[in-house]
Amino acid sequence: MINALIIDDEPRSRKMLEHLVHEYCDGIRIMGMAGCVKQGLDFMDENGIPDLVFLDVELPVKPGFYLLEYYDQQPPFEVIFTTAYKKYALDALKAKALHYLTKPIDIDELIEACDRAKSAIGTIGPNKRKDFPKEHKYKLPVHNGFAILTESEISHIESHQKNTLLYFNNDTEPLELIMGINACLELFEKSNFLRIHRSIIVNPNSISSVLKTDNTLVMENGHVIPIAKSGKSELMKYIKSVEMRQ
Repeated sequence: MINALIIDDEPRSRKMLEHLVHEYCDGIRIMGMAGCVKQGLDFMDENGIPDLVFLDVELPVKPGFYLLEYYDQQPPFEVIFTTAYKKYALDALKAKALHYLTKPIDIDELIEACDRAKSAIGTIGPNKRKDFPKEHKYKLPVHNGFAILTESEISHIESHQKNTLLYFNNDTEPLELIMGINACLELFEKSNFLRIHRSIIVNPNSISSVLKTDNTLVMENGHVIPIAKSGKSELMKYIKSVEMRQ
């Protein structure tokens, strides 16, 4: 069974497509629906990566093509575009989509598109890329908009006046974030970032060594960071959890 996700901002279009797939496309199960790219990404975070995404182009805030940009044009699923406009067909072709369906969706074309999906996914099995989990990306507010970074790029974050400075593992110029240290800690909670000082949180995967005599951390980028008493117990808990998994 191939699991599919529908991303479309029109509830009637979502329901109609779900009905057509159920009626005419054996072997494909609609696992969920979303109204925009962000909702689609949130759904995948909570429910797993689908094998196939039926993706509308014109969506609120971000167009459907942004979903492919999010995965650097290599999404861990196949894509069938569904839109009321023919003008995006060339862009869909460049994006290596399986098919481009225009609304109202023709049943024969839908069946053909789903057959292509079953053929493409069936050659290497459903959920073909789930063995290579996507690294989580964070959308971070900066002065001129947003920066999208992966967890592995980040070394640590320090308070800077009312905002914070994000330091990179490759030791390039730090990035000022328009958010406080508490907001950063809440945002990076899923990645288990550690608050080892009142004004500093660190990516535990970027710690190079712990100098117990000096109560400091040495990060992969060479930065030396003090460990406050309040952060020492949290750090030790993390180190013990790592030792238990080894």
